[in-house]
Amino acid sequence: MPQSSYTEDDVIQAILDVTENGLSQNQAAQKNGVPPTTLSDRLRGLP
Repeated sequence: MPQSSYTEDDVIQAILDVTENGLSQNQAAQKNGVPPTTLSDRLRGLP
């Protein structure tokens, strides 16, 4: 698999965009360069 091009900080910022800034999961994922499925999993508490 190719190495990911996003950081843990990108994921954290995407989570904050959803939980505190009212962005949709897809908007936050695209804005922060995080795969939507990764963001969805993390919001559900998966590692």
